[in-house]
Amino acid sequence: MNLKKISALLMISFVMIISAACQSSAKSTKADQKSTKTAEVKVNSYEYTLPEDSTTTLRDNELVLKVNLTITNKGDKALSLYNSDFTLYQDDAKVSDLKFYGSKDRLDLGSLNKGKSLSGALYFLVDKGKKYQFVYQDSIKKNSDSIEIELDGEKILDTAKKLDNPAKALSAYTDLIVFDKKNDQFSELTGDNQSDVVNKYHEMFVKDFKRSAGIYGNEVSDRDILSMYKRMQNTMKDKAKVETSVKTISDDEAKVVAQVTGIDASNLKDKLDKQRDEFYNGKIRSKEELYKKSLNMYASEFEKLPPVSSPAEYEVKMKRNGDGQWKIDLNDYNTEQYMSGFIKTR
Repeated sequence: MNLKKISALLMISFVMIISAACQSSAKSTKADQKSTKTAEVKVNSYEYTLPEDSTTTLRDNELVLKVNLTITNKGDKALSLYNSDFTLYQDDAKVSDLKFYGSKDRLDLGSLNKGKSLSGALYFLVDKGKKYQFVYQDSIKKNSDSIEIELDGEKILDTAKKLDNPAKALSAYTDLIVFDKKNDQFSELTGDNQSDVVNKYHEMFVKDFKRSAGIYGNEVSDRDILSMYKRMQNTMKDKAKVETSVKTISDDEAKVVAQVTGIDASNLKDKLDKQRDEFYNGKIRSKEELYKKSLNMYASEFEKLPPVSSPAEYEVKMKRNGDGQWKIDLNDYNTEQYMSGFIKTR
């Protein structure tokens, strides 16, 4: 896992000052299959999901039902397929279908030759936990036979629970990297190992801190740098807050909204500027002494800082990493903004 950007972002305020001084889908496993003279429809599975775009607004207890199906042409001629051929009913009321054209597995409607099959997904806006009836009927031939397949929302409630996993995964990474908190669900949510992430992060943090601060010798020890960072983590754990929620989910990506109440470190620059002046005036005799005093002072003053007056909102992309697992996307600009939001420098 590449942690370079996170370490640089968390230390941006200190670095700037010192430099101046020197990613079970739990689908239903029952396949229901019915036929007419011209078509066969098989529901391979169905599950709850979230919209793929932010323009679809959900009410309380409302979700998207994803129906994975296969349709086969059983007739003697080509079979034309239209959106209007497929309908979903909830409590005898027709529900809205959602045309997620960006979805990789959406059913590709059109002409289906004799004997050929087509698989894909259709999406409908439903109330969670209800009973549904999935209906196929040729919308051009009004008197054609219909296919009706019953779907039970109670059987797929576990798929609804997993819709929060991208937000939980982001919170798990934040616990580990920002707050130095153990998260017992970390591996289950992300597929990463906690110890490996922490060890690699510490290594990258020290390396990037030294490079950014212009420390190329042994003026400051790795232990002193990590000690300062540990104190910062403790302060953020006590005073900073984050609330996460999933906004959208697609095949391999989720967008998570995070409300971050960070630490207001905007006034620390003046204090470090004073130490810089003492160094130039000869009161601090060496760079080693300057770095050590600056690290200690920064950590001590950071512990006294208040949280910001109001939270800031960030949107973070999470990449799917398996069934119910999500990894943070460190190459995304919004991720950088999210991580930097825990320390306000200006």
